[in-house]
Amino acid sequence: MNRAQKYFLHLPNGTHFEKIIETEYGKENIYVSPDGKKHSIPSYSRFDFLNSSSR
Repeated sequence: MNRAQKYFLHLPNGTHFEKIIETEYGKENIYVSPDGKKHSIPSYSRFDFLNSSSR
């Protein structure tokens, strides 16, 4: 389980996905909790380039 998955498990019940945004660090998923607070969770891996099949 990676850090993003652990963070997601600690969000309040009733939290729902809103959108994906592009940041300077990569893509992030935006979630909204029932109280209206927004939470962003990175949806990238720093080492994705190591797993690419372009070698």
